[in-house]
Amino acid sequence: MDKTTKITGKPKFMKELNISEIKRAILKNPMITRSNIASLTNISLTTVGNILTELIRNEDIFTGGYEESSGGRKAERYYFNKEKYHSLSFCIDNKSIKYIISNILNEETEHGELEVNDRAVREVITEFTEYTLKQKDIKAIALGVPGIVKDSSYLIKGPDGEWIKNDIGEFLRNKFGIPVILENDLNSTVLGFSINFAGKNKDKELKNLSSVYIDFSDDCTGAGIITNGEIVRGKYNFAGEFGFIPMDGGKTLDDIINDECGNEEYVETLVKLILIINYTINPGIIIMRGERFREELHNLVVEECKKHMPEGSFPEIIFKEHSFDDYFRGISSLGAELMHKNIGL
Repeated sequence: MDKTTKITGKPKFMKELNISEIKRAILKNPMITRSNIASLTNISLTTVGNILTELIRNEDIFTGGYEESSGGRKAERYYFNKEKYHSLSFCIDNKSIKYIISNILNEETEHGELEVNDRAVREVITEFTEYTLKQKDIKAIALGVPGIVKDSSYLIKGPDGEWIKNDIGEFLRNKFGIPVILENDLNSTVLGFSINFAGKNKDKELKNLSSVYIDFSDDCTGAGIITNGEIVRGKYNFAGEFGFIPMDGGKTLDDIINDECGNEEYVETLVKLILIINYTINPGIIIMRGERFREELHNLVVEECKKHMPEGSFPEIIFKEHSFDDYFRGISSLGAELMHKNIGL
């Protein structure tokens, strides 16, 4: 039965709803036939046919051959024009800006690094976005940022410990009229790691994964957290700021690690951190990286942690070299999700 029979008086709304349902069916099932679309969406064959004709005319979809016939007329197959729309994602850190352009299937079509020199981040990103919009139909912009996200802005610590607000998201949305999403860099990274991990391990699903990705960077210790496939941000987007955790002697975790403490104190501090994480979140995997992570102590930290935990409840702890692969995957996935929403998927 056509969905228009369920809600009356709103034909335009119902047409948009039917188009969205049909687009989603084609996106999830490439080379699908009209009858299969009707079956999946509960939309009548006539309505499906009319909408398919419109989508082909607009070059949203293409036809791609025919289904094998069992005696009657062969059924045409349909698939998305994956290069019609794109998302533009940026990975911002303290030293560089990297970008990735993805198509509607979240397949990378282009990536690179932008020269910053002494220019402001906003200027560099604005200039590149203007250039890219002349080449492609960008339907979403995603920004991975090294700070605490507040709506379309983010906060970073200034040289004197003050919080500095950067409203780049709001600026880009107002300037280009394109939806913009901001996400913390480590949240993006743990999301990308989890997506990649699920892709490499077919017995794992993103919705069942819980991971903590800790970065012992030069200036602070922070983490991205995933539980049951969802990013944990906290009420005020402050989740994962482990460097502020109070430790012994009135010091924070960052105070101890930044003081270039001895190996014994270093191991003791990391063991406490891991136990706090495990008894609070109980993730399946804890990933560690960063300039201040002492890889040579990895095994000792693991063995000390196991002394305080029941057998079978201990997460896998791995060291990972710094790489933008996970960061790229996470932020581009958020960009693709926003793009799909913007084009009615």
